[in-house]
Amino acid sequence: MKLFTDNIEYARQIFQENIAGLNEIKTEEFNPTEKRYLQDLYERPDILHSNIKYDDFWQNAFLVKFAQRSQFDTVRELSRQNINLPSASFFLADSGKGFHGFHQRRWQTKSGNIHLCVYLNPARKVERFHLGLMIIGTLSVIQTIDEIPQLKNRAQIRWLNDIFIEGGKAAGVLTYSQTQGEKVNGALIGIGLNVLNSPGMQDDGVVRETTALSVYCKVRPAEVFDSLLDKIKTNYLLLLSGAYDQLFSFYKERSEVIGKKVALYSDPVNGVSAKLGEDIVLDIKSNLELKMKNAPHTLKKGRIVILE
Repeated sequence: MKLFTDNIEYARQIFQENIAGLNEIKTEEFNPTEKRYLQDLYERPDILHSNIKYDDFWQNAFLVKFAQRSQFDTVRELSRQNINLPSASFFLADSGKGFHGFHQRRWQTKSGNIHLCVYLNPARKVERFHLGLMIIGTLSVIQTIDEIPQLKNRAQIRWLNDIFIEGGKAAGVLTYSQTQGEKVNGALIGIGLNVLNSPGMQDDGVVRETTALSVYCKVRPAEVFDSLLDKIKTNYLLLLSGAYDQLFSFYKERSEVIGKKVALYSDPVNGVSAKLGEDIVLDIKSNLELKMKNAPHTLKKGRIVILE
């Protein structure tokens, strides 16, 4: 796997080894395509580069100690511009600025947490791919947390893309995909996972509290990261094999909202969420819409607060 980084100590922390052979290379020395995305990702004239042994599925690792902007946004823009990004690549920041969740809700970064963006390119038709991409992201986080004995079965998915542990938000997932005809030719999964630190956040009436894995037990970010990447790979390959229903079944099983009385809020692109009412969630459909007790139609969008 090709490794690119601006900080060798951070790279050693993540890969848990003494990475040898890192060479400082001017971005000018790369081919035009590599030069373009490396300049956008690092915003500096030189980086460190090496080849390391890792899971053969992953082709490229781009690590940055402090990202000047959201890597998800940077990679999405490059993808939209048809820059030939290498598939099976991941982009990891220890911290940074401009990170966000759905509808640009700010995600505060803290060193010691995982801020990950994965780029995949199936280059073919994949049934229910965009829905499956969201499921892959949330499931991979849940399965990673489950591997920690003290946290097994304690994390749950709050519709649609947030992971909570006992009332505190531990992770959030963003996705993006693009198609040409029926062929999927680019996809992103963005994951923010609080490992060592619970970031502070402004109470917006919907999410009031954050948490981190270290609140419950001793954890090592590098081990959590390795597990998370492995789960993403496994679930992605399942989706490509046509196993959407299997993935959805597990997603539904770990839902926090089924059978619960909830407050429903709007989810504007800009502005503050407004309370719309209260209802009981009866089910999650395979298209990830919610069946409500008192509503004639399924709920397609919005935000939810679980009521005691």
